[in-house]
Amino acid sequence: MTTDRHTRWTERQEELKRLLRELGAEGCGWQVDLARGAFWWQRPGEERPVAVAKARLLCSQSISDGTVLPSWLNRTVPEDARVPPVEGLRSEGCFDEAGAWAVAMQIGDAAGARYLYPAASPQLRLFLGLRDVREAREEDPRFEPGSPWPHVVDVIGTLGRTLGERSPDDTRALLRHYGGGLVSSPAYRDTPEARPLEALGEGLRTLANAPDAELHPGLVALMRQAEAALAQPEDSTQ
Repeated sequence: MTTDRHTRWTERQEELKRLLRELGAEGCGWQVDLARGAFWWQRPGEERPVAVAKARLLCSQSISDGTVLPSWLNRTVPEDARVPPVEGLRSEGCFDEAGAWAVAMQIGDAAGARYLYPAASPQLRLFLGLRDVREAREEDPRFEPGSPWPHVVDVIGTLGRTLGERSPDDTRALLRHYGGGLVSSPAYRDTPEARPLEALGEGLRTLANAPDAELHPGLVALMRQAEAALAQPEDSTQ
């Protein structure tokens, strides 16, 4: 079963490469807005996309410790961007890159993804499930992400309210994943929100190494930071 799955996904990834080459999108940069479930391939300096696809997050892997977080447990992405839980999935522990790919393949099968796309950064590796890859049309929306701050405030608030519902180690794993997700948030690359999101993400990652007694006050401080960003006019975020 595992060998068959690997072979099938290897063939699909080769199919994606051929398709992107045919569409003129090979070597293009990319943007993703998980809130809209949209993925774009774009040439540098051009606003109009070359190709588009529908996308959802399957799972993410922390580069620092190799842990994998399925998307249905990841509150840093909107609910519609997550996939339903996969029964029998084993994602606990640390994985190398090949192991993380295997987890993503299993989730991709269950979620009905046609292709996998590894959107990597120095902190986090996002495994996206893509489908309906096609040439961009004139009427396709351009990449214009909305404000991230309402969702960020909700994520940090939920972490604080549920501290007593999980072990400190589980909380630290979430802090690392959530922090990495904010640091490398693909929807906000090259936008004014990128730097404050990175600062907040680094704060979460730093808090993951703090003593147990500092977790709650640390989250309170980060919540204030996020609420301050939320209160700013959209064009004043630095």
